Amino acid sequence: MPFRIGPWEIAIILLIAVIVAIIIFLIFSRKQSRKRRTSFKNTNYLHQDGLALSKLGKHKEALARFDKAIKINARDHIAWHRKGIELNALEKYNDAIGCFDRAIRINPKDKFAWNHRADSSCKLGKYKEALNCCNEAIKIDECYPFAWYNKANILGHLGDHKEFEECYRKVLQLDPKGMNKQFLLEAKQAMIESRYKKKLIQWEDEGYDVSELRRKYFS
Repeated sequence: MPFRIGPWEIAIILLIAVIVAIIIFLIFSRKQSRKRRTSFKNTNYLHQDGLALSKLGKHKEALARFDKAIKINARDHIAWHRKGIELNALEKYNDAIGCFDRAIRINPKDKFAWNHRADSSCKLGKYKEALNCCNEAIKIDECYPFAWYNKANILGHLGDHKEFEECYRKVLQLDPKGMNKQFLLEAKQAMIESRYKKKLIQWEDEGYDVSELRRKYFS
């Protein structure tokens, strides 16, 4: 008599298969969870170490820590962001922008990365690009004072007096005690220089020799 599998036997086989699949899934999930916890612990230590070195002005050493964190987890947007900050401190602005872009691709809502990208772009004289980055940071958090400080500084370089005044008022609203006066002083200075440069261009167009003034104020 040929061996036949009845409906009950089929049901038991399917049940066993499901149980085995669940056990395999749970074992795999547990391993992955343990791996993530270990990775987080390792990268968290590297982040803290990197921050401490950065505060001491040891930017190359800090950079090495964030590089290690990225090797452990290539999608660690904080490590990419911090790496960008260290490169910015080392005046490697294009490389810094590349790191900020990586951080933003991983986490588009990272207002800090947007703001620091603006700073690097500003250092390269890419003021409109920098302004767009500030606006992105403000879209994410309109009460983020450092984005407004940065924006005021950039508008100062661009010589946009009207928007500069609006930004300046917003900064005073967000920071009434003037906890970061240096940022405002830099923004004011940028605006003053922008006005003088425009005046020098006007005088040059009128045929005046302004070479001495350029050497004195802008060399």
